[in-house]
Order: sequence, then structure tokens, then C-alpha cells
Amino acid sequence: MGTSAGLHVRRSVLATATAFVVVLAACGAAEQNAGSEVAPTAPPTASSITDTEVAVERRPAEDTATDVAASYEWLDQDIIFYASPMVVVGTVREVNGPFWNSADGQKWSDSPAADDIPGRVAPGLYREIVLDIETVVRDDYNQAAATIVVIAPGGGERSQDPTVVGGGRFTQGEQVVLFLSTQVLYTRDDMFAATMPFWGYQSVFHVGADGVVVPDGAAQSVEAEQNLVVAPGDPTPPPVVRDFMTLDEFVAMVEGARSVRNEQSELYRSDPSVVDAEIEFMREYFETGILPEPPASDTEQ
Repeated sequence: MGTSAGLHVRRSVLATATAFVVVLAACGAAEQNAGSEVAPTAPPTASSITDTEVAVERRPAEDTATDVAASYEWLDQDIIFYASPMVVVGTVREVNGPFWNSADGQKWSDSPAADDIPGRVAPGLYREIVLDIETVVRDDYNQAAATIVVIAPGGGERSQDPTVVGGGRFTQGEQVVLFLSTQVLYTRDDMFAATMPFWGYQSVFHVGADGVVVPDGAAQSVEAEQNLVVAPGDPTPPPVVRDFMTLDEFVAMVEGARSVRNEQSELYRSDPSVVDAEIEFMREYFETGILPEPPASDTEQ
């Protein structure tokens, strides 16, 4: 984590970062079998939230109540199918957390933003989803392993956290199809490259016992529709779409998503090295307090 002074600078300057999660996709297409090692995507469990180097035990949050709501722009599903660099079918082995984005995983108070930089790292919850991969549908950058850890924003369905659907719902033992990418996980104390849903809960699909694939939240939408009572004179909302695909049909659709180049979708693709460059850029800022030259964009390289 660096020196004590470096930690102090990080803690102060991280209050100026503008987002908890920055979505960064990747490009290229390749299919391969999963490897045998666990992908190192979970953030380190020991770090410091003080001005001294002290190992801190991270544990699930004791207080998950928050008024910080997720803010996700709805993205056309075809773009997600096209641009996501990793698509896998797997079974959820563990759902760990929720943790707050702090070294010990516990709730913390928002820090005031610097006067000259209008942003900050806000307190936010996330979960660690341990996934045993069964099928690698796409793996542009050879990131898939036999087991991976996915960082899913939000506190989970039984939490009071309103960002529950930010990173999707997950249940131990269920089969899922996930669209993933390397992104930056900003915490109160540092930042890490992590494997996360490509575009929030829109990137999470559940495979039912009947082999049918349904998008995250679909079951809740169907239940809400069944229990909906429309007042006299109010318009009836459109019905929930129930025309879902089998797993084989869904995988075939994703495999064909890049059969024709889509310029709009290409805008959402970038190499994972972009994440490394962003982290290096911010680390230099945290250590020196001097804003370095920004990393070159794909178009400048």
C-alpha cells in the first residue's frame, strides 16, 4: 500500500475521485476452455484506513443501511452482447459480503470533496461472487479461469441497500450467464482492477431449472405484474416479456453478436490495459499530489 504518508495522501485525494465504479470494456474475440487456477480478481483483504501501516481484518458489513442509490444509464442490450470482453456460463459457489468499499468492509462516512475538484469516492456496498465456470463463451484477453471472483456492486437482495440491483442478484448454487469486464474498484483507501459485470445488472442472466435464460430482475417483474392493482381510469402498463431463450439458444445468439461490425458498439470496447493506465495515473496523483499527464487514448496511440 506504500508509505504512511502515501496512505494519508490516498485517503485524502480519493475523496476527489468522481465514481465508485468506472465501466471499462475490452475488445477482440476468442473462445477457449477455462484454465485451472483461480483468477485473482478480489481486492486484497488487508490494508490500512489509518495513517499507519496496520493490517485490517475485512469482514461482512454489520450495517448495510444507506441512502446512496445506484445510478446506471440503461444500455441497449445488443451493445452489451457485442462489447463485453468476457462471457461465461457458471455456477455460483459463494456469495460473500456485502462489504463497504473500505479496508475493513465496514460502513464509513463520506469525506468532503476538495474545493477545486467536484467529486469524491462515496461509500458503497459490493459483494464477491465466487463463480465456477462451466463454459467460456467469449474471452478476449484470456482472463477466464476455472473459478473467478466477480465484484458485484450493491448489498444483496436481503440488504436495506437500494443499490441491490446495481450488480445483479446472486444465489448460491444457481447457474448464471455473466457478461464481464475488467473495471476499477475505487475504495476509501485505494483502487484495484477487478472483474465486474460489464454494465450492472443488465449483464446478469439466470438459468432456470428448465434451462431457460431470464434477465436479472425478470422474476421480480413478473411477480410485481401479477400483484399489480390498477386503479380505475389509470392506464394498464405493458405486459412483462416472457419470451425467453434456452441456454443453447442464448449462447448461440451471443456467439453471433459480432458477426457484423457495429460502430456504435465498438465505442464501448477498450483494452484492459486502459484500466491499468488509469490506476497508474491515479496512483501517481495520490503519491505526489501533482496531476500527471493523462494516459493516451486508443485514438492517440
